[in-house]
Amino acid sequence: MVSVKKEERGNKVHNLMLSLGSKKEGTKEHTDLLRELHVHRRKMNEVKNSLPPEVYDILTKQWGDFIETCSQSGEHIEDLDKYFDEYLATFMKYPH
Repeated sequence: MVSVKKEERGNKVHNLMLSLGSKKEGTKEHTDLLRELHVHRRKMNEVKNSLPPEVYDILTKQWGDFIETCSQSGEHIEDLDKYFDEYLATFMKYPH
């Protein structure tokens, strides 16, 4: 397992790992969080492997900027995966 300290503070992996650490191993909540973490990592690897490195760098920078702007304006995004899917779909519509 990756250390929480190695993950960027506030990203989904970081938040999942913090939540995971607060649950007792073997419980349904712990298992569900672990499954969600693995699904998220697999999804992010698929996105990363499907794009040229330069395009992936632009996507992650712009996504990070979007999240930062939302945070600064006080908006809370409940379902980051849903927003990311929509953001990625919009991003892929334009030439890069």
